[in-house]
Amino acid sequence: AYAITKMALFQLTRSYAKEFASQGVRFNMISPGYLETAVDLKDANALPLKRAATLKEVAKWVVFLFQEENAY
Repeated sequence: AYAITKMALFQLTRSYAKEFASQGVRFNMISPGYLETAVDLKDANALPLKRAATLKEVAKWVVFLFQEENAY
């Protein structure tokens, strides 16, 4: 259910991005995978970077996307 829901949100984001681009509205999806606070993270060494993402790292991307100079 998790993977299906994540893919559905990804497709919805893509659809909205295409639909509203002509009006100057941007849609983005931040999907970091496992976060350091995940309750179901069993072994971080099994992840590609050998660690989970921190909340601060995700917050930096959110701030980046809201900055006007990153409007594309």
